[in-house]
Amino acid sequence: MPSLIISKNSHFFNVFPLEDNTHIGRGQGNDVLLDAAGVSRKHARIEKIDGQYFLIDEGSTNGTYVNDQRIQRYPLDHSDSFRIHDYLFTFVNDTRSQQGANFGFVSFSDRDDTSWDEVTSTKLITHIDTKHDLRYKLNRVLKLVTELYASPADTDPGSLILSALLETTGAKRGILAGLKESGGMTIAHMRGFGPDVALPKTIHAILKQVLNQGDGVYCRSAAEELNMPESTLPMDLRSVLCFPLIEKEHPIGCIYLDHPEYNGVFSDTDRDLMTASAGYMADAIFAQGNPKEGLGRDEKRLIHELESVGIIARSPNTLKVFQDIQRIAQYNVAVLIYGETGTGKEVIARYIHTRSCRTGQFIACNCSAVPASMFESELFGHEKGAFTGATKQKPGLLELANKGTLFLDEIGDMPLEQQAKLLRALQEQEVWRVGGHAAVKINVRIIAATNKDIKHNRAQLNFRDDLYYRLANVEITSPPLKDRPEDIGPLARMILRSLEGHEDLAISPKAIRLLEAYDWPGNIRELRNTLFQIAYRCDGDIIRKRHLKDRLDVFEASPSVSREQEPIVPLIEVERAHILKAMQHTQWNKSAAAKILDIDRNRLSRRLKKLEIEVPPQ
Repeated sequence: MPSLIISKNSHFFNVFPLEDNTHIGRGQGNDVLLDAAGVSRKHARIEKIDGQYFLIDEGSTNGTYVNDQRIQRYPLDHSDSFRIHDYLFTFVNDTRSQQGANFGFVSFSDRDDTSWDEVTSTKLITHIDTKHDLRYKLNRVLKLVTELYASPADTDPGSLILSALLETTGAKRGILAGLKESGGMTIAHMRGFGPDVALPKTIHAILKQVLNQGDGVYCRSAAEELNMPESTLPMDLRSVLCFPLIEKEHPIGCIYLDHPEYNGVFSDTDRDLMTASAGYMADAIFAQGNPKEGLGRDEKRLIHELESVGIIARSPNTLKVFQDIQRIAQYNVAVLIYGETGTGKEVIARYIHTRSCRTGQFIACNCSAVPASMFESELFGHEKGAFTGATKQKPGLLELANKGTLFLDEIGDMPLEQQAKLLRALQEQEVWRVGGHAAVKINVRIIAATNKDIKHNRAQLNFRDDLYYRLANVEITSPPLKDRPEDIGPLARMILRSLEGHEDLAISPKAIRLLEAYDWPGNIRELRNTLFQIAYRCDGDIIRKRHLKDRLDVFEASPSVSREQEPIVPLIEVERAHILKAMQHTQWNKSAAAKILDIDRNRLSRRLKKLEIEVPPQ
């Protein structure tokens, strides 16, 4: 049946089954009672209308939010999330659970190879049982899954979930398998089989059927219920429970549990538990990607979201920035963005504003372009007649950005006298127009940017400590283009599509590789300028390597292109530099670095010791 999973501040809170009309609020009489001052007495309701569940705000003071957008009425689909105050709700309405999942048997012929004649079992899952045992186990599993979303990036959710299921169900052995894009199977984790034990053919067959057909296998007694010759049935196979992990109606993995000694270990409750929580397990396990297969779904989803608003982020360095932004955007904190000229600091600032809950405008101001004599008038505004030329009242940028965001670019160039005035306005949340006699209240989020190291050079830059602390609640670094080579190809194509009259102009792979090899001291601005000039001189439909070589004055100076000029060093030094780069990239996480290097963790530890690379204490 449909349910709500409720968490508070990233911690599991409760699981609540839904009726056709469920009321949420702070007042007595609500079905879901939330004891928090930010929740209205009658805040929202979930109503089933013509078979569709709708989330409806009931005129609440602080609002109901879906994807950080305030809503009045919203149709809910399975796995949709919405927020009320500090509470996060996830709507569970997996139609597979309601319709029933086929639990089939595996048939074998007398030959060594396996046939796949499925016999549909009469044991069908029709609904989530309401027994206390199921609620207890369901809460335990969903609590684990919910908390995994707030866990560190190097946490292996598959391993943790498999261990939790062994404990919860009483199984002795377990397997987490993934389905490769090629159609093959990969074993991500095994528990209880002992070292160097080959996977029994029967278990391999069960895994393959579940992955290929998307139907689970549930046996209280394998000898009686699995349709296969006794000679092929392993002696240590008694109770079996294997269920698919499904996304968009297709299996992407499966979890296998068994007990080698006893029949009847798994109950209908365990079967129902797996069906009820399988979708959440799949989301948690595969959010970082199918085992050993590229980007995770969360990263792909972020890439598509960013590209829909004209932002390219394929590089791990760039993705990390925007993943951090998604975590902090909804909070009303000041952000200080560091980055070289041309790295897209204003693009980042606009994205933060877009992802926030602020309803006002995004206003941008280049501090270095505002004359000192005009600073107060520009930021705070002026009254009519305040000075010569002030023929009418003018609101300042802080006032225009009320309930929105003010982006202060090149904040490091702001004169000391103006810093004090800005600080006072931010502290008091009010401005005095030049020539005015009353304060104007403001509610503004400040995002500042600089290409100078204000954090460590405030004294040399003549920058006030108190203003720095006011602006730098959160600090973000926009990576230079040379540190995000994976972005250069997509960026180049996007820039070419934006050039009037050259929308169909392509660029060859060799030309892309040459662009990737260059250091780009002017970053995206220089890349755009270079492509602009080449596009209007290109004599064909494709920009090729030779077109770029026409600009050797640009590229010859780059040591990254002139590889033949680099000194040849011993192989062990190359290995040391490569391993050191991987360790630094993963912030000295051995497991993550080993994955990048495609070696096991123990071997990496031995190489670190041999190469005398010291790992800093964590």
